[in-house]
Amino acid sequence: MNNLYFSPAIFLFALVLLWPGRLAPLRLQQLAFALWLCGGLILLSYGLLRLSQGLHLGQLGWGGAFGVLAGAVLLGLAKGQLIFKKSCIRNLARLHGLQSPQRAVQVYPLRSWLMIGLMLLLASSLNWFEVPLVWRGGVNITVGIALIISSLGYRKAY
Repeated sequence: MNNLYFSPAIFLFALVLLWPGRLAPLRLQQLAFALWLCGGLILLSYGLLRLSQGLHLGQLGWGGAFGVLAGAVLLGLAKGQLIFKKSCIRNLARLHGLQSPQRAVQVYPLRSWLMIGLMLLLASSLNWFEVPLVWRGGVNITVGIALIISSLGYRKAY
């Protein structure tokens, strides 16, 4: 189960890094939306899966599962509106300033790629240190919701 978490993320990451052609700025905006949305959906689905596994294994009851889910959704909404949305706005301004087609890897600036790598490392560390499934699920749901909410900023831009 732990290795399954990274297979879609690694595939998307490799696809963007290895894409041979150049994309117009509008296509980069669309790619940024798709990557943010896909990443959010992947994290949300794995978060819900881990939460249900924790419930099934008796790590918490229904009330606890609902509490973790509600807390994760609220934190994700806040994080998406307050943190990731600012990143989206900055990246959109950068993409709007591009005059010529760019490689797909230019969809995000280096700072964003480093943040994505840091978040993948955080998710890996939760697995490596065998943090209970309930908490891993909560973190995944929080970040997944935040990415989905902030991806709407990219969608509205085109």
